[in-house]
Amino acid sequence: MELYIKKSKVGASDPLPIPRKQVRALPVNIARGCIGNCGFCYHVFKGVPYRYRTPDSIVSEIKTLIKKYSLNYINFWDELTFFSKKNTMDLVQKIIDEDIHFYWTGNCRANLFTDDDDVNIIKKMKEAGCLGILYSLESADPEILRAMNKRITVEQFSRQTEIFHKGGLTAWTSLVLGYPQETPETIRKTFDCCIQNNIYPSAGYLLPQPGSPMYDYAMKHGFIKD
Repeated sequence: MELYIKKSKVGASDPLPIPRKQVRALPVNIARGCIGNCGFCYHVFKGVPYRYRTPDSIVSEIKTLIKKYSLNYINFWDELTFFSKKNTMDLVQKIIDEDIHFYWTGNCRANLFTDDDDVNIIKKMKEAGCLGILYSLESADPEILRAMNKRITVEQFSRQTEIFHKGGLTAWTSLVLGYPQETPETIRKTFDCCIQNNIYPSAGYLLPQPGSPMYDYAMKHGFIKD
């Protein structure tokens, strides 16, 4: 276990409120699957309904891990940690009520927190130890977002990022470059969007993973044979 905890120091995202050498973290899974069906994505739970654990179950595991391994950081290591405002607040309030202290990160969709009042949820998350949340833009080009079946807009992404910054939390995002509609102009538009929103992206290339709609597209158009 100490090998995993030692490795966790490398994976903890900046900014950190403590020196990196003091980080003691482990991942915790609190959900399975995803409510989305993006065209580039393959996961082992495809076709299986999204499901998630209760706050009691999650907090009980975290308390055990903290007691046993002296952890101070938890990575909620899910395809989709938070799918609704209610399920976010249920867990956040449980952490606060139980008076347990640890830092944590997770992820959500890029259109979950877009109302003015959502700043209060973000502030509660921060009170409960959250350092930041990842949500994926993928592309700032509307045509590519439609091709991805992403079901978000650039405006929603920008609005949510504004809400996170107002609430005092870091926001991270990821990109998928290389859709058939991609051009130098769409790539520039995507990076300009990240710059305008003061958010640093993790960028990757489109892969036609077996089981994904893009695999079928690549087969149909002769880009790959198997």
